Amino acid sequence: VRAARNSGRNSFLRNSLILLLSRAAAGKLTLVDLAGMESAKKSYAAEGPSNQPARREEAKNINTSLYALGTVIERLASGDVGHVPWRNSKLTRLLQDSLGGNSRSAIVTTLRAEEKNIDETIGTLRFAQRAKAIAVKVTQNEVKRDAGFLKAQLAEHKEELSVARMEVE
Repeated sequence: VRAARNSGRNSFLRNSLILLLSRAAAGKLTLVDLAGMESAKKSYAAEGPSNQPARREEAKNINTSLYALGTVIERLASGDVGHVPWRNSKLTRLLQDSLGGNSRSAIVTTLRAEEKNIDETIGTLRFAQRAKAIAVKVTQNEVKRDAGFLKAQLAEHKEELSVARMEVE
């Protein structure tokens, strides 16, 4: 910024940087590669033959997480969002902000065209269809920076803190 300030040629750059600094925004990007359901016959989740305990255990964990994700997506897509089981797996906790929060989400699915994979392809398409049905109303978060508002909020928190201290004593 200092170099841009000293030269008149870069006034556009200086003005752009000032504009960016005055309108700072934050976001979160979550990228997840879902492996798909793992069958014991087709699993390549761990090294070694498919009858190895490590491979079976990893395939079981993948299936459990995908089942939990499918349950969450089904609940969100149904519109009846009573209780959403976010805590059933680490995967659903990781995706909680992306699927149920104030965010835009995109899901990319890849399909295999071989006849032997038709069941997996249909399952993937059904999963994508349910995920597409999730309705999220995205709004831009605005931070109130009004001095009066902040002073009132500070006074409120100081009052809560004094009440809590009195209860402890």
